[in-house]
Amino acid sequence: MSNMNAFDSDEDFKYLKGLKMKQFIYIVKTFVHYYQFETNYRHLIDKNCRSEEEITKLWEWKKNMPSYFKNHLILSCEGFERTYKLIRNN
Repeated sequence: MSNMNAFDSDEDFKYLKGLKMKQFIYIVKTFVHYYQFETNYRHLIDKNCRSEEEITKLWEWKKNMPSYFKNHLILSCEGFERTYKLIRNN
C-alpha cells in the first residue's frame, strides 16, 4: 500500500489517473470492442428516414466524429507516453 502513496506525487501517475477518471477507458472499450459506428448510424438513418430534422442531426453528429476520434487518439498517445515514463522511472 505504501507504493501507491509514492505514486501519488508522480505527475505521470496523476495524469493517467485523471485520464481514467474522465472515463477514457469506458469510451475506448465501447467504441473499440462493442460499438460499430457505421452500423448504428445506418440503423438510425433507417429509423428516422422520414424526418429531415433527425437526419440533419445525425449527419451533424457523424460529421463531427473525426474530431472526436482525433482528440481520443491524441489522449491515447499521451497516455502511452506517460505510462512508459511511469514504468521507466519506477
